[in-house]
Formats: sequence, structure tokens, C-alpha cells
Amino acid sequence: MSKHLGNTLEPIPLLDRHGADAVRWFMAAVGSPWSARRIGHTALQEVVRKVLLTY
Repeated sequence: MSKHLGNTLEPIPLLDRHGADAVRWFMAAVGSPWSARRIGHTALQEVVRKVLLTY
């Protein structure tokens, strides 16, 4: 992601839309901290639907 290219996600609207728990779970479950991650609205919606709504 690059601010220069304009393909960044703002964190506050992302947290407002999906919630902090979904972002935390995604970051913890996706893999090792040094690996690259593709975070987006569809990935977070899937986390909410498959994991968080189950609980």
C-alpha cells in the first residue's frame, strides 16, 4: 500500500465499519507478524461472518 498511489485504508473508518475485534482477530489469525497481509473490507467481512458471529 502506498499513500502516493492512493490505495491505503484509513484505520478509523475501518474500525468503525467492522469493529476493533474483527481487526484484532484478523491480525492475530492471518499468520506470522513479519509476513505481508492483504487487509480489506471483504477480508474483514469474512472474519466477522465466519468467526465472530459464530460466538
